[in-house]
Amino acid sequence: MWGSIFLMTGVLAFLGSLVMPERACGVDASLDFTAAAMEGLTSGAMFAMIATAMIPEAFHGAGEASGLPFVLGFLASCLLQIAGIQLRGIAENPC
Repeated sequence: MWGSIFLMTGVLAFLGSLVMPERACGVDASLDFTAAAMEGLTSGAMFAMIATAMIPEAFHGAGEASGLPFVLGFLASCLLQIAGIQLRGIAENPC
């Protein structure tokens, strides 16, 4: 079961990267909005999957002690995303 989810996620991520254009000078701002909306949709779907499948299992195994690592992991992933955006902005040549 998890193998099929893993493969489908990888294939859909690949297709999503083909659909979304690389950021370039003079690109319409609506593409930025579309890319942000797609990322929000996919992250929401992943968060929903985690909330329905993995959190109950973690709570069953570790009890209330599973809440803090989950929140810290989610915070770390958000901070890494923000750091990546900031570093990518510094590395790119502005138009």
